[in-house]
Amino acid sequence: MRSSHRCAVLIGIIALLNLRFRIGRVVAVGGQFGGQAQVVGTDAFTAGSAKPFRPVSDNAGTHNVKRALADPNSILSFYKTMLRLRNTLPSIARGDYSNAKVDGSVMSFQRRYEDERTMVAINYGTASATMDIAGLPAGAALDPVYPADVAGSIPVRSAGAKITIDAQSVRVFRVSVASRTNY
Repeated sequence: MRSSHRCAVLIGIIALLNLRFRIGRVVAVGGQFGGQAQVVGTDAFTAGSAKPFRPVSDNAGTHNVKRALADPNSILSFYKTMLRLRNTLPSIARGDYSNAKVDGSVMSFQRRYEDERTMVAINYGTASATMDIAGLPAGAALDPVYPADVAGSIPVRSAGAKITIDAQSVRVFRVSVASRTNY
């Protein structure tokens, strides 16, 4: 995904994580597809001799849904991943909000539903940033959920945790609390 599209996508992340909607068979994001959905090789929007309400963009050959479906770094793939997270983590789908924080160009919030807690951090800036995350139980760990290629938990100290987030990106963590047995 080109960095020029990331900022627009990041704005949509909050909607994806907070609102309920279904993704259809043909999905397009205006910024990537020139303001209109473009399906190459089909009559998806017009049939027979009907004329489209506006001409197809000059970039339809390179900026279209067919290509976005095949590109794992496309905005479409990113949105599908965010929706998958929302649909698999009840805390994101139905949880209460807590510990919302903005620090410069980075924002974070936590969602909690029953025993599940999730922490989301979004960096809207053009440089990586470090943020202190408060309101986490001491002794817990932040286990990375997104992006999937990030390994290793971040321990939570008594004062919270410190995370680094790349420019124009999002990180999602599951907050895990170690169970203690009393002897």
